[in-house]
Amino acid sequence: MLNYKTFSNLNNQKWITFLHGFMGSSSDWNYFADNLKTDYNILLIDLPAHGESVNLDKNDYLFANIPNQISDILEIEKIKSSHLVGYSMGGRIAIKCLINFPEIFEKVILESTTAGIESQHEREARKQNDKILGSKIVNSDFKEFLDSWYQLQLWGNIRNHKNYSGMINSRLDNNLKELQKSLEKMGTGSQPSYWDSLKSIKNSIIYVSGNLDQKYTALANKFSDKLSYYKHEPLAGVGHNVHFENNEIFLEIIKNHFGD
Repeated sequence: MLNYKTFSNLNNQKWITFLHGFMGSSSDWNYFADNLKTDYNILLIDLPAHGESVNLDKNDYLFANIPNQISDILEIEKIKSSHLVGYSMGGRIAIKCLINFPEIFEKVILESTTAGIESQHEREARKQNDKILGSKIVNSDFKEFLDSWYQLQLWGNIRNHKNYSGMINSRLDNNLKELQKSLEKMGTGSQPSYWDSLKSIKNSIIYVSGNLDQKYTALANKFSDKLSYYKHEPLAGVGHNVHFENNEIFLEIIKNHFGD
């Protein structure tokens, strides 16, 4: 079973579920839990191969099975409905959760994510790239890998952030074999395209992206064409990991969207 933690306010029935990105963990959301727990109940989940959700049954790593595991947690905690925040990999999983369990989730924030790769040929190529990346992670100096990883264009100026070294230290806690499993079983190449399924989603969704991440900012228009209740919130001066680079503005987006 997936590891998770809750911050419960017994006087409140409103919940927010947070899903982190690749190489992250539930602790990535601690700032938001600390600042929202007086007004909301908070559910933070370690997705498969991350945090304490490791050494799972092999089927638990499969992308298609993760929403069911999340639903099981909500059932255990007697959570009948929840808002949802998903970042990058967590955003992809959030989309599948909305497709599978539209009755559970309410308003949604998707950050720097995609509904998949439409072309079968491109998806297979990405699957191979994910496999190569996983092999690189387990066979290289991981600190050097991270230094190279965060120089990619989509991260913008993240290396200049005051808390960058702390983020790197948290990434170094990852189990490298587990990250390899994540890429091979849960990567974008292993995920079906859900673009055609988005039209069935009726949740009110805000898509957040940083303008320095050109790829995922461009995807905002594609989501706009598919979703009925949708708004794009582009943030200037940040890259792919918006909630880390500008946590105060991201917090305000959460409060404004879920507080309506």
